[in-house]
Amino acid sequence: MGTTRKIRMATYLNDFKCIGGVCEDNCCIGWSVEIDKKTFLKYRNLKDVELKKIVNKYVYKNEGCYDSKVDYGLVELKKNKHCPFLNDKKLCRLQAKLGEKYLSNVCAGYPRLVNEVNGILEYSATISCPEIARLALANQEGIEFQEKNATNLKDDIINIYVNSTDNDNHSYVKYLQELRELTIDILKSRKYPLWERILIIGLVFQMIQEFTDKNAVEKIPEQIKQFAKKMDHQGFKEELRILPVNQLLQLEILKEISDKFNDPNEIDSKKYLSFINEFYQGLGANKYHLLYKDFYKPFMDEKEYILENYLVNYVFQSLFPVAGNNQPFMDYEQLVIRYSLIKMYLIGISGFRDGLTEPLVIEFIQSFSKGLEHNYTFFEKTGKYLQQKNYDTMYYTSILIKN
Repeated sequence: MGTTRKIRMATYLNDFKCIGGVCEDNCCIGWSVEIDKKTFLKYRNLKDVELKKIVNKYVYKNEGCYDSKVDYGLVELKKNKHCPFLNDKKLCRLQAKLGEKYLSNVCAGYPRLVNEVNGILEYSATISCPEIARLALANQEGIEFQEKNATNLKDDIINIYVNSTDNDNHSYVKYLQELRELTIDILKSRKYPLWERILIIGLVFQMIQEFTDKNAVEKIPEQIKQFAKKMDHQGFKEELRILPVNQLLQLEILKEISDKFNDPNEIDSKKYLSFINEFYQGLGANKYHLLYKDFYKPFMDEKEYILENYLVNYVFQSLFPVAGNNQPFMDYEQLVIRYSLIKMYLIGISGFRDGLTEPLVIEFIQSFSKGLEHNYTFFEKTGKYLQQKNYDTMYYTSILIKN
């Protein structure tokens, strides 16, 4: 009997099954393919003539390897951006001939992501996979999580490892679980519209940032209790009311980010780039407010759970808020820029398409995830941009969020 581990997982994974060659946005097209050392050595010893020929031509050792369990080797894509192991049915030749055990760790794991938090393995999946996007985003009841004990687990790549119980940990990360649970609870509090929920999270992390700056993180647990109580009694209404709204400035800032950082040479999703073209064509002159009022708002009044689910998945998967180098408000800004860009793009796309539908919105968010969230520099650059322009405040956060 194998070792038993406690796991925490998004329940949509219970229903996930790769749809293979019929997938409309195949994960074996457009992305570089990383190979762990164990699999790399297997490939070098293949006997199959067809596969051996592909290995000799396209598979090579990665001189810039950062982890031998991930990227010891690389597969060069063909000119059409297809993995050379992909057959004419858009299925993997390696898996078809030799079985799943011949897939690299990265290929076998996608679209699942595994983190380890205080000894618990956490399983979720990336929205860049079309089937995951449909399962996760279209759930009207919202994303749920389950905990259980499991044995005989695969030796998965750990994406992020955090031990917040470390006695030497004197940062806000010590309260990661409490802060993340509070954030997810707020995101799922549907008595508030989603834009209000996101701003409330900003008010929370503005305070957490103040405690961090003053070396007073021991005050965080009590403050979390106060915030939760305030949420229950809708005590944020006045604070939200006085935050500014300026749709012209919102569009100006977000459009500048889009113009500046959407580099087609760095983005692997043709579908995403096509949607961006639709956004610019649909936006037109002085139509942003009208498109919001006529198309975006009526749709989201009925289907706001789609964006809620996207953000809940992001918070769980990214171990929000631990990435900002002791800057929790910076982590919050990363959540804001994702929401704000998706909203802006959908407003423009609604003008091009004369409205929005659930399949269209899910397809766009999936392409957004594939195009940008697998581009390791885009959100780093946008974060620095917000700081350089002094937009990393609640005032400008409100500008980006409120319509």
